Amino acid sequence: MTNLYDENNCLIYSGNIINNKWNGKGKIYHSNGLVAYEGSFKDNLCYGFGIEYFENGVKAYEGDFFNNTYDGHGKKYYINGNIMYEGKFQNGTPNGEGILYTKDGKVYAEGTFKDGKLHGNIKIYSPDGTTVHLESYENGIRK
Repeated sequence: MTNLYDENNCLIYSGNIINNKWNGKGKIYHSNGLVAYEGSFKDNLCYGFGIEYFENGVKAYEGDFFNNTYDGHGKKYYINGNIMYEGKFQNGTPNGEGILYTKDGKVYAEGTFKDGKLHGNIKIYSPDGTTVHLESYENGIRK
């Protein structure tokens, strides 16, 4: 385990270094000292499973990374700690099957996402979660 510090002697990275690059398990830190990311690295990039945190320490994302972006299955969170989205990501945005939540943690929509937007036949939930109806979307616009 190696620790790297910036010019102000603040910890910026703690973890494995192989061939002078971050490889394997490690952590990146915010300037306030809290963890910004913990998980796997490949050649200085977040790669594989990891957890990203807001500067206040609340989880921001948990899931798969590819070349520093969300890619694969993951969960994105609101800054209040409630889940925002769970499902497939590609190139950092929701792409594929997923569930969108309200800020208070209730399911809002379930279905397919394309480039971060609702796309196709989507289940829309009532605010109390008891009623579901189908709506058709194309690139985030209700048809």
